[in-house]
Amino acid sequence: GKYTEFVTQNRPPIEWDETLSTEQQRLEYLMLRLRRSEGLDLEEYRARFGHDLYSEKKQWIEVWQQKGLCRQFGHHLILTSDGFFLSDQILSKIS
Repeated sequence: GKYTEFVTQNRPPIEWDETLSTEQQRLEYLMLRLRRSEGLDLEEYRARFGHDLYSEKKQWIEVWQQKGLCRQFGHHLILTSDGFFLSDQILSKIS
């Protein structure tokens, strides 16, 4: 109902919006990027948030690579299919 009302009045069909803190943005970024097939661009992450994720979480990343849960391709950290199923646990350690 409201969607149609807004559109017919040439208003954006947005009922509410949310402003995320920098920390919330960082966590959302990690969650969404790691779950994509191209993975997380570590250089983009560093430029955007000022953190070198690989250096900060190197020990965990190496363990996950040894267990076949992720791999690094260039500057991308990519979850394997097994890693994808454990992404909540991985995110809890990497964030």
